[in-house]
Amino acid sequence: MKITIRATEPADYEAIRETMSQPNAIRGTMQLPFPAAEMWRKRLAEPAENTHLLVAEADGKVVANLGLLRRETPHVGATLCLWASSCTTPITAKVWAPH
Repeated sequence: MKITIRATEPADYEAIRETMSQPNAIRGTMQLPFPAAEMWRKRLAEPAENTHLLVAEADGKVVANLGLLRRETPHVGATLCLWASSCTTPITAKVWAPH
């Protein structure tokens, strides 16, 4: 199985909607379940400032997504938020390890 991590593209909106519709992806978030495809299309076409969105592909199929958001507030300073969806296809990959 070939696993690829890459930046999202606007055409990924249906696959991201699918991953974000999984029970484990939506649980514990402040988002409504079963988001509309149009919402994801717009979110990918017009990403928020300081937001970086990535997808994981297994053999060319998007199976998960990941987001990084950098926020700066006067009372806290810079913070980095990270979120990820559940995979629709189980995969295991070593993506980072300390030296």
